Amino acid sequence: MFAVQNSILDIRYSMFFLQTLGTLVPRVNGERRYRIRIMPLHVKSIAVSIAVICFFGLSLIGWISGLSPFICCKRALVGAVLAYIAGTLVLKAVNAILVSAMITNQMNQQKEKNSGGKD
Repeated sequence: MFAVQNSILDIRYSMFFLQTLGTLVPRVNGERRYRIRIMPLHVKSIAVSIAVICFFGLSLIGWISGLSPFICCKRALVGAVLAYIAGTLVLKAVNAILVSAMITNQMNQQKEKNSGGKD
């Protein structure tokens, strides 16, 4: 029912999102679609920050260890690339969890509104 692509969440057959989060877009293949732009964490900027911190941290550790500048640079660059990739993957996973929690929360709130608190 839910598909996350390019930070746009397409929700099909979910009228309750119109009031809370979404906007109606034209029909596609006879289906009503709602688009919600949700990105709790900005993946690229945070991943770049992690990579830069990792680069300078590894450079400092290599320099203190007495390695040559070329070796320090190579190790720091490889470490920064790996930190960027790992940070991107982790942040995307965290975003998916947060979006899922937000959707579940909105669905529960809408169910409570529709039932009028009568259980």
